[in-house]
Amino acid sequence: MEKALASRTPRVVVVSSSIHRVGHIRWSDCNFNDGKSYQRWLAYGHSKTANALMALSLAEKLGSRGLLAFPLCPGTCYTNLSAHGADNYVSFAAGLTEMDNIYGNK
Repeated sequence: MEKALASRTPRVVVVSSSIHRVGHIRWSDCNFNDGKSYQRWLAYGHSKTANALMALSLAEKLGSRGLLAFPLCPGTCYTNLSAHGADNYVSFAAGLTEMDNIYGNK
């Protein structure tokens, strides 16, 4: 961090995602009841919310030293991630749609 702060224009970019929209961090149950209530999109949303919160915290703590911090959603990346395991793309994406419906996202 000291090297970043020594820069003429200190900044940090943290990769987040718009998937932060699918719920709130379960502060009292980060491990999803030891995996018993795990839902991949909810867990992914937690991690992306944490990334955004880290950027905000950096800006708050080091902004007085000139640091700018930005959480960034890079957009959609089409990969073959859903090809692995028992799911296909339709059921893989259906989980995200289900989470959006639960949280009222359109």
